[in-house]
Order: sequence, then C-alpha cells, then structure tokens
Amino acid sequence: MLLCTKNLFTSSLFRHSLHPKVVAATSQHLFSTSARQYVKFYETAEEVVKDIPDGSKLLVGGFGLCGIPENLINALLKTQQKKLTVVSNNAGVDDFGLGLLLQSKQIKRMISSYVGENAEFERQYLGGELEVELTPQRLSLRKKTADNSSQSKGARMREIIARRAALEFRDGMFVNLGIGMPMLSSNYIPAGMKVQLQSENGVLGLGPFPEEGEQDPDLINAGKETVTTTPGASFFSSDDSFAMIRGGHVDLTILGAMQVSQYGDLANWMIPGKMVKGMGGAMDLVSAPGTRVIVTMEHTAKGGGKKILDACTLPLTGKHVVDMIITDMGVFTVDQDTGLQLVEVAEGVKVEDIVAATEPVFKVADDLKPMGQIPIPSGH
Repeated sequence: MLLCTKNLFTSSLFRHSLHPKVVAATSQHLFSTSARQYVKFYETAEEVVKDIPDGSKLLVGGFGLCGIPENLINALLKTQQKKLTVVSNNAGVDDFGLGLLLQSKQIKRMISSYVGENAEFERQYLGGELEVELTPQRLSLRKKTADNSSQSKGARMREIIARRAALEFRDGMFVNLGIGMPMLSSNYIPAGMKVQLQSENGVLGLGPFPEEGEQDPDLINAGKETVTTTPGASFFSSDDSFAMIRGGHVDLTILGAMQVSQYGDLANWMIPGKMVKGMGGAMDLVSAPGTRVIVTMEHTAKGGGKKILDACTLPLTGKHVVDMIITDMGVFTVDQDTGLQLVEVAEGVKVEDIVAATEPVFKVADDLKPMGQIPIPSGH
C-alpha cells in the first residue's frame, strides 16, 4: 500500500505492481483509487486505514517532513496495526511523522535511506528492536552569518573550511552540496559567478535562505531546510534528480566525512553499534562518472582520533572516489594510485602538526602554499 499526499500522482506501474488499493490524503477528502479508476471518498482517515492488516508493507511518500501523509500516519496510531514494514526516504523525527509509529512500536522493519534526525529510530536499531534496511536514494544558498566578534571557535573553523571550498567553484558549474559545512560554502560564491546548485530531492537552482516569515514549508533542500530558488530554477522528481547525478551531469559535489583513506575511500554514513545516519544520496553522488568529489571536515575527531587513515575502518560510502580533502589544518589532493599530497597549510599550522594528526604517509608539494581563502562578499 502506498501512503501519499495530494501532490503525488500514481502511475499505472504503481497501481498494478504495488497494491490494488492506493490511498491518498488531501486537505478536503480521503480517497482510494484502483486500477479500474474506481474512486471512493471517506469521511475520516481512520476509515481509510482500518482494513490494513497487521504485517503489511507500506510505501510512505514525502521527503523529510515535507509532503508526508501525516493524517494517515496519525490514523494508524489509532487503528494500532502491528509488525508493519515501512518503505520511506526518511523515518520522521521523534515526535512527528513516522517517528510516532516507531514510538508506538508498530513498525517491525524500516527500509529507508537517511534517518539522521530520529533518535528513537537509532535507539531501537542499536538495541536490536527494529529491523533496518538502508538503501541509497536511487529512484544560492547564502545564509546570513553572525558577526565575527560573536562567532565561536567552531564556527570560525567551519567558515575557514567553507571559504577554502568556495575557491573550487567555477562559473557555469552544476554543484551538489552536502548538509552542514559543505552547504556553508555557498555563502561565498563570488558576485557575478553563476553556480547552479542541485538538490537531490528535485531542485535545480537553489537560492538564498528565506527571510523570517517568508518560509514555504513545501520548498526545502535535501537537508530539510526551507529555501528559495533563483530565476529559471526547475523542479523534478527524485528519479530525474538521480538520473542527473548518475549520468555525470553534476560537475562537483562537496560533502562531509567520518573517515577518508589515503587512496580516496570514503566513509560517512554509519558507526556500527554507535550511530546510523543512512547514506542518503551520497553513494550515487560520489560514484557518478565525471563528478569531482571534495570532502570538507575537521581534521581529527573528538578526542583527537585520526580521520584520514591508511584504510577506512567504517562501512564505505565509496571506494577510490575522493579527489580533494579540505580540513581546518590544510588541503590534500588525492590520487587513487599514489595517495595523498599536501598542497596547502592553514594559518598557524605546521607540516609537523599535520603529520601527527594524519595516519598515512603523504607527500608534501614542492610549491606548498598557505591555505587559500575566498574573500568574504560585501554584506556578510
């Protein structure tokens, strides 16, 4: 069964291959359509879901908290079906969406892609209470920054990394930016440079964050943040979005990492027994032909643990995929055959400091430079 909102039109493929009954919720009506185009209207959401048997598999629409069938989910809380298998891009949050069904222990198995915002999901999975199958998603963002005088050390570090990453933008590029530090780099796109930002949930031409009071809850990026769009922006389905990505039409992707190996292996979605975020679209992004991959991250983990390693110890997102690593200590280029080369060093950092914080042996460029910083645009 497919649970969706009024914005999802089900194709004949869905109608014939998933379930003879496809339910949809609108603000005015709840209705059910079959392959025969028979339509039945219901007075309440509970009437729609009451005949779903225990142990059913439910396909739940939406991205993040946008476009989810919240009324139907709430109805399932009342009808109390058990041992459900739920297929959805996300798992909601603790107190909304699918997170409510997790709290009520109605979900036995979750098939999803990115689940990083749901602590209850993580608790149940790590405790062996929930079956989980994580699968890749296959089917200018310029936020005002705080005054430098009020920025924390961490914020200053993130700014340094983001400003260095922004030096990799080129006019006319199509770019996908990951959540967090990678997204900050869009704050520093030079005036007059046209960089088209793509979001895997189906947007090309992301614009600045909206002003307070002007947010549209139905217009979000892949990080579930409300956004605006630039003139000429386009919207499309997730499968079209990933056709762009896997077809090599994205010039550059910048994303974070938990670990990177000396030959460009990337791990950024799970720490077994401790944390599970899901790979989201990262596996597709880093394996796309012709797409340059840059990792932005702190050089070491909390407590000083090394993150640039001889070989990754965490589950991989991609093998031999990273082209450049930008950290708070410096910049490495990555060659899949010869390994790392240090090409830039951050202010106040010595090469010896980087050697001590990095597991593999690396080359130092003959023309080693200070770490570049794109100028801060006026108004920031």
